[in-house]
Amino acid sequence: MKSLNAQLYCNLRSYLGRSDSFNISIDYEGNLIVLTSTKEGSMYHHDLYHLKDYKVIHIKIQALNMTIFTSAQPVGENYLLVEALMEDEENDSRNAYVFDKEGIILNKYAFGDGVQDVQTTPEGDVWVSYFDQSDPGRLNCFNDGNKTFDFYYSILKENQHVPPIDDCYAMNVTPDCTNIYYYSDFPFLKINGENEFELFDDIPIEGCSAFAIHGYDVLFSQDYDAKPEVYLYALHEKKKITFKTLKPDGSILNYDQAAGRGTKLFLIEDTEVYLLDVKHVKSFFL
Repeated sequence: MKSLNAQLYCNLRSYLGRSDSFNISIDYEGNLIVLTSTKEGSMYHHDLYHLKDYKVIHIKIQALNMTIFTSAQPVGENYLLVEALMEDEENDSRNAYVFDKEGIILNKYAFGDGVQDVQTTPEGDVWVSYFDQSDPGRLNCFNDGNKTFDFYYSILKENQHVPPIDDCYAMNVTPDCTNIYYYSDFPFLKINGENEFELFDDIPIEGCSAFAIHGYDVLFSQDYDAKPEVYLYALHEKKKITFKTLKPDGSILNYDQAAGRGTKLFLIEDTEVYLLDVKHVKSFFL
């Protein structure tokens, strides 16, 4: 088996403090966003850290009752935070909040229950993927809270050969297209526009949670076996290479979380974040 040395990107220890949990997101420029959560009584306190342009933007989010955010993305000069599960949906179905840089709520939208991932674009599009607790479509796009794309009506309804999304395991929105990898058959789908897509079946990787992409070369995170591996896969050639992941000192990188956007794949072990770039890895195909 080949080996890959990942670059140490940062250590999250200084951002986490005494928080109860944290989540990682990637913005459309490939920068890391760290969202921490701390519960005090029925109130949840969140801190957002955007590691951008060699500086850190820190925003203390307005404390909210029984609201825990799991995704964070930039929208213009503001930030969009989204709840994965809508615990109080009978009273208010809106689970997406726009905050300014002072942490004050500017707007609220309803994105639906069971949110898996959220990725925004410079144009203000908000792509939302869902896991199996959600509505049937399990992939939507919004702009200013209005739905502009629905996987079921935009693709699946008129293209019965496309497998339905039971659980959208991983998504990567690039300037060219929106890429998804999903359960149950784990196909890979490149969505180029309304009813414009490319489908790749028989992906020999099952259960990965994140991927990086450059053209038609994809770097997948570990699969169901949860070994310290990544997989480089050529969609057209159907060629797969398995790599053992290493830290810069040559020791095993036993990562337990992963996040991907564009060509970057971030691997997290404890509080350390490591980085692989598929553009550098694809040379193994040559």
